[in-house]
Amino acid sequence: MTTGIYALYWEEQDLIYIGLSQNIGARFTEHLYKMKIQKHSNYKVQRTFNSYGEPKLIIIEECSIEELNDKE
Repeated sequence: MTTGIYALYWEEQDLIYIGLSQNIGARFTEHLYKMKIQKHSNYKVQRTFNSYGEPKLIIIEECSIEELNDKE
C-alpha cells in the first residue's frame, strides 16, 4: 500500500489530474473502473478518458497519511 500524491497523466495530450490517497494502487483501480462505466465524479476526467483512453499512473511523492493534505 503506497500513501502519497499521484497523477493521472494523458501523455500525448499533456493533460494531468493530481490526487492523494492512502492506497494509490486501489485508488487508481477505482478511477479506471468509474471511468469505464461512465460514472467518474469529475466530469473533466471522464471527458478526457472518453476522448483519449486510459491515463498513466504516476506516483509523484510518497508520504505519511498526516502529510497528505499539505503535500497536495
